[in-house]
Amino acid sequence: MREDVASTREPRRPRTDPGAAFSAGSTRRAHQVRVAGRLRELLRERGFAILNHTPLPLVCFTHPSLPDAAAHDRAVDRLRLDQTAWISRTVLAGRRPALRACVTSYETELADMDALVRSIERVLAPSDHV
Repeated sequence: MREDVASTREPRRPRTDPGAAFSAGSTRRAHQVRVAGRLRELLRERGFAILNHTPLPLVCFTHPSLPDAAAHDRAVDRLRLDQTAWISRTVLAGRRPALRACVTSYETELADMDALVRSIERVLAPSDHV
């Protein structure tokens, strides 16, 4: 290694606790999984079908009032326009449309899932507009 290049690098600092970052991340992931579990529970209670089974904080779901991909797209668009939540539409097994919510922030709380489900129900409610 050239001496002039080596001298510009900062020395590596030893970690005092190499497991600390992993431990904090594990705690955060566990929280995200709990929050996603709450979402699954609330959706089932309100007549939604949960379409995936995963240990990840990812929930794919649909509702009888969403007959096709276009209806799923409209629901996603309304939630986005209201700036309520960012969820997406996906297609499972190459043919079944679904809504997809993923808990990506460790700051998301259980109460946020209650608000999300209320918002989803609101956008799925029949509209008085023709």
